Amino acid sequence: MLVVVVGLVLLPPSAARRGSRQILQSVDQAGLAWHEASSLLGNPFYRSPSGELSPLPARIKETRSGTIAQKSLRSPNPKALEVLKKGEAPVLEALEKHPKASPVDRAVGLQMLGRFDMLRGAYYQRQATQTRWRLSGEDPDDETDFVGVYQSLEVALAAANSVHRQAQAVAFFEVLAAADTSKIEEMKQDAHKRQETVRVQTAEKARQIAARQQTIATFEGQIDTRSAEAQTLRAASRDAETAAQGQPLRVKALAIEAKIHELRNKIAATQREADLLGQEHSHLLLQQSAAAKQIRDCDAALTVRRQEIAKQKANAQTARTKLDQAQQALGENVDALAAALDTLAAAEAQAVRSYQEALDHFEQAKGLAETVTPRILSEQAETRMAIGAILAGEIQLRDKVDHLAGQITWALATVQPPVDPAEMVGKVSSYLADRDAALAEAREQLTKAAAAFDQAIDEADSDRAWAYRAESATAQFSLYQLTGDAAHLTKAKQLHESARTDHPEIPPLAPGEAAVARPSGGAKPSAGGAGDPDEAAAKATTRRFMTNMNKVDKAAVLADMTDSGKAAMGVMMDLAQAFIDLDAAMVASYGAEAVEEAKTASGINPEMIDPLADPTSDEQLAKMTCQVDGDKAVCVVPDEPPPVVLVRQGGKWLVDMAATFSMPPEGLQMIIEMFTAQREIVRAAKGEIGPRTKPVEIYQQINEAMAAMMQGGEGG
Repeated sequence: MLVVVVGLVLLPPSAARRGSRQILQSVDQAGLAWHEASSLLGNPFYRSPSGELSPLPARIKETRSGTIAQKSLRSPNPKALEVLKKGEAPVLEALEKHPKASPVDRAVGLQMLGRFDMLRGAYYQRQATQTRWRLSGEDPDDETDFVGVYQSLEVALAAANSVHRQAQAVAFFEVLAAADTSKIEEMKQDAHKRQETVRVQTAEKARQIAARQQTIATFEGQIDTRSAEAQTLRAASRDAETAAQGQPLRVKALAIEAKIHELRNKIAATQREADLLGQEHSHLLLQQSAAAKQIRDCDAALTVRRQEIAKQKANAQTARTKLDQAQQALGENVDALAAALDTLAAAEAQAVRSYQEALDHFEQAKGLAETVTPRILSEQAETRMAIGAILAGEIQLRDKVDHLAGQITWALATVQPPVDPAEMVGKVSSYLADRDAALAEAREQLTKAAAAFDQAIDEADSDRAWAYRAESATAQFSLYQLTGDAAHLTKAKQLHESARTDHPEIPPLAPGEAAVARPSGGAKPSAGGAGDPDEAAAKATTRRFMTNMNKVDKAAVLADMTDSGKAAMGVMMDLAQAFIDLDAAMVASYGAEAVEEAKTASGINPEMIDPLADPTSDEQLAKMTCQVDGDKAVCVVPDEPPPVVLVRQGGKWLVDMAATFSMPPEGLQMIIEMFTAQREIVRAAKGEIGPRTKPVEIYQQINEAMAAMMQGGEGG
């Protein structure tokens, strides 16, 4: 048994000391589980129902009647709940087993339980947030392209317009194709005629060449015969007894030799004729080959034309089918809305319950602690801010659903046949909470949060108090946005300016700042809260990084990253720049209006081709929160998942891409390969810009090439 020495007497450790030691050990063990759960909650690419992590976002497409292709929304990892439950169990057991342990140590255990409750609340709040995205169709997730219920009518109308345009295009194309087909057939017949004429001419030239060759052969035979005769006469003249006797023979030989010379001249002339005929024959062969090629080209053109006609007709039929599905989808989406509202209510209730349990644990910890630390006051305040966020969200949703009900009424009245909206709108309206009650509760929670921050200001050291003044300013500003009471705005400005006097890095208190601060979803708070100099430096890096991302400033973005992610990010920035260059070239060649029409007609994803379409706003950056843990920091920019993970290297904070996306090295390599291929697709498409190519064909080429690439990747 372990013992302690008191003077010279060996005494066993007291039960209280053993209990305190076990509580603190359980807290240390729970801290590991807390970090694991935080990591699971921070993974933005979770897809698997079994809880496995996916290194890359799966391109899952859901097909719903009448809506465009939809990619799945991210979900919080359910394994986080398992880890939380397992992680807090030793602390619960130790607290229950050792009620007489040191109150201070029991306070530490209760505070850890409160942090577990906060993470659990963040999990359910994330679920509720996702449901809100499904309701509104305004998902800030860049990897998601989701159409909400109230947009279904717009999608259906767009489908109808698209079908009408396609039908008109098909009709026009068929008329044009008929004319083109007739012209191509005429060209083919002309080529056949020309081919036959040339064939006859070629045969005649070959016959003439053969005749000339035969004539030459005849002349050469005559030359041989006459040469022999001349030689015989020459020999006889030499053998004659007298010159007078040889003279007639020599004269005959000379006459024969003159004839031979004449024959040779005829051979040369005939050979020249044969050579000219040979050249004409070769030219005719080329004409015959050209005619044959034209026939083949005409056949190929006719085949392509028929394929294009069939494709257009198939596209038109597909569009008509989608239109029918879109008209049926309105009712389905209302049912989905009602179900989603039920899910939302359940998730928010669980989140509030978890946050309330966290408050209870923090309050118990305060009662046991020897001194109330600014840290626990801040955690209490953050929890109340989270509850206020949920309640404020309920108020905003009520206003949204009221508007949505009107949209549903109008949408259902326009389908064929019209549908009575009363029952469906009733399904929607049944969720709406008592607005006044929610407002009162939200005000109470935010007021208590501000009070807790104010108390933390009083308890904090002078070099830390400014951080809690900044937090209190946020709470007061949230109260102002919730209630419209200018007194809260005045106090928020006073607190904020006071905090900025001590620490100018604090961003301005912008009018567009969120009504209620949202919890980070599990990142560990730094010991110094918002006032930690490390936190300010991490925020500055993140703000600069996001701003340069907005500008597509590749060099500046890479300067704020660790080496491991630079290659992948560099290719991503190249792709974004390629789309920017493509758009500029398209507008310069076709005009802005024609380019916008082509984008719509092609069906290309507008967010994909316009990397500057949805930049991170200054208001979002002003609401950023960062938590520092040693040489690691996690910064959360509202509505910009995932949280940005930074590491400190050489005294400088750098964005760690692999950690931000929970991605192994092979995942980064996949990104490099994928975005490199996409970059080359866009660059190749830019090379097609010109008077011979329509703008819509450029975007269709990109769509088809990227679809083929993705299918090839899935097949591999």
